[in-house]
Amino acid sequence: MGFEFASLSYDVIVGRIMKTHTDPDCFKAMANQYFDAANARLRLKEFERLKGSEKPEQLKRLAQECADKLPRFKRFKWEEVVLDTISSLKMPRKTFNAIFGHDDDEEALYPTILKHLKSEFGSYDVYNTSRLRSKFVRFADFTAVKSGILGKKVFSFDAKTKPAAFDHFFNQVDDFQRFSDQVFLITTPGLVLEAGKKYDNTAGAESQVIEKLKRSNTGLFVLDKTSGQFALELEAQDTGSDKHSKAKAIEELKLL
Repeated sequence: MGFEFASLSYDVIVGRIMKTHTDPDCFKAMANQYFDAANARLRLKEFERLKGSEKPEQLKRLAQECADKLPRFKRFKWEEVVLDTISSLKMPRKTFNAIFGHDDDEEALYPTILKHLKSEFGSYDVYNTSRLRSKFVRFADFTAVKSGILGKKVFSFDAKTKPAAFDHFFNQVDDFQRFSDQVFLITTPGLVLEAGKKYDNTAGAESQVIEKLKRSNTGLFVLDKTSGQFALELEAQDTGSDKHSKAKAIEELKLL
């Protein structure tokens, strides 16, 4: 299996770098670290004269050199050098969002999330509970309920698109787990990158996010807004919900 970051393959990432015309900036940033100033300028001119189809290979070659020889990229894969470089560039937010399938407006993702949840959990009744307020439980953004022989199953899904909101999620998750059998975070590759980099470098960003979620028994779905892909990246663990809280939550869902 090839390199992936938060459900994005390297080919997808580099394809978006090319499409957003950020490839010269990416190459320049790597060249400035690897070569002296004069050679960096020369290599950039050579890169800019290449055909579009030839540029990804040159990005790969320079990234490999950086991974092999620069202390800063010790233990980095060459794909992670490209990822680190492109994510460190100053660029319009629109460009970042296009490359990393992100949207800062959480609510703008709700219709797409609801569609995917109804598809993934076809035997469940899925509700948008982002605006549902209760005296008894704190609802996540989406709630799924299924009746079975052993009673009802309740899954909660909370969407986050900003690093501060990601941190806040861990203050909320205990409340979700009181009445839920499983809890999932839903976010974008861009948020995985930005939230994870608060705790580690780019190479360790995704693993940091995964480890924090594992410690709270929380699963992870990643929505790539650019392509619309919705992927399960981490299974949730059963939480042992409180029967009274679950009953209260289900009663309030009947009012929707």
